[in-house]
Amino acid sequence: MNKLILLFNNLDKQSLKIMKYGINTCFLFIIIATIILFNYLFFLHIIFFYSLGLFILKISLYFIIEFIICGFIIDKIKKE
Repeated sequence: MNKLILLFNNLDKQSLKIMKYGINTCFLFIIIATIILFNYLFFLHIIFFYSLGLFILKISLYFIIEFIICGFIIDKIKKE
């Protein structure tokens, strides 16, 4: 756990900035997906909204993981 905290503290400012913007954008898409799924559950029972909400949710979670991993990789490449 301490090693992970040290990795976050030693990140380059530009890499950390890109990671933060990417993660914030993905959280915005997760909120949109949640709203779509909420509307499907309570108001519109159209399967398209369920599929769309689930698709956006999955893609957003994948992109969050992608931003974190790529941020660490790019920082490691810059330092070498």
